[in-house]
Amino acid sequence: MKILMITHILPYPPRGGCVQRNFNLIKQVAEHHELHLVTFYRQSHLKPPESLDDSIGAMRQYCKELHVFPIPSEHSRLKYFKTLFLNLFSSEPYSSAIYRSSGFKSKIIEMIGRYDYDVVEIGEIGLLNYARLASDIPKLLVHHNIESQLLYRRAKVASNPLVQFYIKLQAYRTARFEQRAGDLIECHTTCSETDREILLKINPAVKAIVVPNGVDTDFFKSTREEVEPNSLIFVGGLSWLPNRDAMMFFINDIWPILKQEIPNIKMTVVGGSPPNELTTLSKKDSNFLVTGFVEDIRSLISRAAIYVVPIRVGGGTRLKILDAMSMGKAIVSHPIGAEGISVTDGKDIVIAESAKEITAKIVDLLQNPERRRQIEIHARQTAENIYDWRKIAPVLLRAYTELAALKGKP
Repeated sequence: MKILMITHILPYPPRGGCVQRNFNLIKQVAEHHELHLVTFYRQSHLKPPESLDDSIGAMRQYCKELHVFPIPSEHSRLKYFKTLFLNLFSSEPYSSAIYRSSGFKSKIIEMIGRYDYDVVEIGEIGLLNYARLASDIPKLLVHHNIESQLLYRRAKVASNPLVQFYIKLQAYRTARFEQRAGDLIECHTTCSETDREILLKINPAVKAIVVPNGVDTDFFKSTREEVEPNSLIFVGGLSWLPNRDAMMFFINDIWPILKQEIPNIKMTVVGGSPPNELTTLSKKDSNFLVTGFVEDIRSLISRAAIYVVPIRVGGGTRLKILDAMSMGKAIVSHPIGAEGISVTDGKDIVIAESAKEITAKIVDLLQNPERRRQIEIHARQTAENIYDWRKIAPVLLRAYTELAALKGKP
């Protein structure tokens, strides 16, 4: 089977959310089918000494044909502000407008004319306009999140009224895009049953299946390093609003109470682009460490007693939780942070919502190592039994087979 994949970001290096997901599923699917990839890339995703050529080279072992394009507004300040301004007068969401590229469009048209594809996969809702180029080929649309819901949640925590209005406007436009996708796309995939139900409320007519997020359980496993007593860790890029909001919630509402309960408690925050509030706190408090970006996070996670996920905004499922579960860590998460993941509170994860509840659960686990150990064991078991990519890929492969059978049918 020949599959054309159209994605919004080059899936290498495989770190962070959708990139990690895309890479691992491509790796699995390439064992069974011929993959062609047309993708945008973000220079900010590459960390020196990494290069675009290195990333392209890594993907060529999985993709027979690969074409990479810059995001126009990302590589020109003039185009960025022009896109932002013109979008104010458009019904199209900004998340779609930024991916308008004549070169990208021409390449897709050329490849569809050159190859007899069985399926076209559209990598996210912002690329929906490109689905029109493959009108006679069965198409699958990936929903990493239900983006309109994510935007509505972001609007709720926005303090600036103008920002709140703009985000709500984008949420409304995105929801209309999600409704429209039902007429263009034969099959939709979501990362959780929760997101599938939300999508069906937006458009009850769509065919939607769950292809969960997963984890490389061979890579993410305990490094057997000694755990530092009374130590916590959070991992996530801090330019992303849900992660940044989580850490602001943590330092303002949770950390002060934790310090009163356990004066020598330690917190490590791992992720690029930390806000000034975090770096300022780390200078004042030697037990609050902000590392910035770290290439290999496994050693830091292994040494922490508890992995905290105080995420209150967002959608989809958190790969960071699956990574931590695979490493056998006890996790304390806000309900939204663990949304869509098949876990049981008190067995393989601990769920708490308010600052006081989160603090109490953290203190309880730190003071009860045997209880913590049982949660660690069950977390690893859940990761292996449910979320290993090798168990998830067959769901996607079946979807491709069913879609390919529609080819040529009216």
